[in-house]
Amino acid sequence: MRDILTSEDIFALKRSKDVLGFSEEDDTQLFLVGIDSQTLFDKISTHFQDILTDHKSYKPKSEKILFDIAKDEKLNRRDFLIIDLFHIKDEEISNLVKHLLFYRDYISEKKLKLLFILNLKLYEKLKTDAYDFFSIATFQYTFSDHSYTFKKDVNTKLKEMIDKYKKDDNDEIEYKNLTDIGIQAYKQSNLEKAYDYFQKANNIAQKLNSKNKIAFTSSYIGLIYKNKGDLDQAFKYQKEALKIAEYSGFESIVKKLKKNIEAIDGL
Repeated sequence: MRDILTSEDIFALKRSKDVLGFSEEDDTQLFLVGIDSQTLFDKISTHFQDILTDHKSYKPKSEKILFDIAKDEKLNRRDFLIIDLFHIKDEEISNLVKHLLFYRDYISEKKLKLLFILNLKLYEKLKTDAYDFFSIATFQYTFSDHSYTFKKDVNTKLKEMIDKYKKDDNDEIEYKNLTDIGIQAYKQSNLEKAYDYFQKANNIAQKLNSKNKIAFTSSYIGLIYKNKGDLDQAFKYQKEALKIAEYSGFESIVKKLKKNIEAIDGL
């Protein structure tokens, strides 16, 4: 985390852990976490999955999130629900804000434990237009991805990388060029472009018969499908990557892949 967060942000993460440590098992909890990049979304999600004993990733079924959660009898009330609202569409924000404001009492009535991971637009909208909801949060904070602070604007950087890209006859070099662009596109949530370049890189990995490279690109393609909402394809690619990693003894990524699969299973 220290490569993308300031010391102030790191302290805020520690404070969030302290808040959880002082809470009782049946306490109501509402965490509002604002973030500004896909990279930070992945890291913050993993961070809270690691520190929460009982948790479940929850995929909103509609804009009436609190209503849906309150009536869902299959949910374990002891679970801390980690809810992705970073990828919410702009046109859905207004109705969601109204819903959260109107149904906020459900949180205490049902003793819900909720962690909303929000994009900054939604976070600020809640703060200004739904303060009665915003103010009941036990923890609220916006984290900024500072990995770009001393770099060029990410859009400019990606454009420059693509403009400079030329197909190389050396497959190893070609693979690296393609994955570099794919990673940069993924970081700025340009999922279509990220998919395109990782798919090309995966084809070269298959050609090279490199198990490590196939696992790496398959994992990223799975993450892209997950963020696009196609959970079947996400599961397929993550399982493929895990199978290769386990068979080939790539222990360093097996644990991460298992966490990715658990997160998909929880949606």
